[in-house]
Amino acid sequence: LLVAHNAAFDSRMINIELEANNLKIIPLEKWLCTIKLFKMVYPNLPCKLSKCCESLKIPVQEGLLHGALYDAILCAKVFCKLLINDNVSKMVLAPNVHKRFS
Repeated sequence: LLVAHNAAFDSRMINIELEANNLKIIPLEKWLCTIKLFKMVYPNLPCKLSKCCESLKIPVQEGLLHGALYDAILCAKVFCKLLINDNVSKMVLAPNVHKRFS
């Protein structure tokens, strides 16, 4: 299972690189999208990564945003904060979770 803040976009980008290197692609059902999880818990809040962090009280260094490694770290922090919510943790652990959140 891979976690991304915009799984539809990130999976396409990674799969392009995998295919270019003759490696097996990772199907979308193996991804979990933190945008979809965030919207489940906070349906009326903006879901840009920086806005999710702001809503979840995760500090953000503006100059580092949109760098792959820094965004991945922020995405992991968002995911961890969302897992504290019982509804999210139950759904993430549920069978076939990829069908709802990829």
